Amino acid sequence: MIKKIKFVKWIAITAIIAVVFSGCSSEGIMESKELKEVELEHVHGLGYSPDGNKLFFASHDGLRVYEKGQWIQPAGEKHDYMGFSMVDDGFYSSGHPASGSKKKNPFGIVKSTDEGKSLEPLTLYGEVDFHGMSVGYKSHAIYLFNLEPNSAIETLGLHYSTDEAKTWTMSEMKGLNGNPTALAVHQTEESVVALGTDQGVFVSKDYGQHFEKLSSDMQVSSLSFTAKGDLLAGGVEQQAVLFKFNLESKKAEQLEIPVMTNDAIAHIAQNPINEQDISIMTIGNNAYTSTDFGKNWTKILDQGKGVSAPK
Repeated sequence: MIKKIKFVKWIAITAIIAVVFSGCSSEGIMESKELKEVELEHVHGLGYSPDGNKLFFASHDGLRVYEKGQWIQPAGEKHDYMGFSMVDDGFYSSGHPASGSKKKNPFGIVKSTDEGKSLEPLTLYGEVDFHGMSVGYKSHAIYLFNLEPNSAIETLGLHYSTDEAKTWTMSEMKGLNGNPTALAVHQTEESVVALGTDQGVFVSKDYGQHFEKLSSDMQVSSLSFTAKGDLLAGGVEQQAVLFKFNLESKKAEQLEIPVMTNDAIAHIAQNPINEQDISIMTIGNNAYTSTDFGKNWTKILDQGKGVSAPK
């Protein structure tokens, strides 16, 4: 039996990590470059590009991309990304600007449609940093946990926006038990949202007003909706596990994952072009990819360290 994993609760993090960056131009913009080696820590998001060719890792010192066996540092400043969600035309995020950047700190909610070269502020720019945030891949419905009153959202708790963060509605969260540890929004249905807690998996079909429990008392570490509308849930029972839930039948199918010791899945991503391609990032900074929906896995990061394949 492994020890109970102590997850970092993203809804309770308030500290800003100060990092000194090097290699930037006079305006702080990094040019895209291939990397022979990569080292990542504090990864706060994982997702495929809309064309399915690139796997993005969002970390506290910028984005990194894994593409066809090669590690790449994409163009753009090396921001501290939080609450990161890939969508069908780019990504949404919160976080903090890179050292030396002219952007306001914190980000509030920003969006990029050019892989991070530029960021469009949507709301609360320079006011709030959201760690617990998720966005629907096609619906672009934004759900987040608000921890303190601000100029856009006066109340605390789970809120959602369906108009690019212009207006917000509070979710009542009736039926939810435990401390939230993971959040995911259905790819196309803006009213469907899932929450993971230390007491199981919960799903709402009415914008988070009421939640229904799907799982046993699994300690949930990650959630992600597939293109077909199934829910992938990583967590810990007696060991690290990964389940696929069908929301209609409420049946759960356990998927095969790599052997993990005192570790669990922190992020899950599915390729939008090929549904058999999935990737996971663990709390222990290990990353794996699969081309057959979890039957076989290839390790691409070992405790945060990766190497590009020879060309």
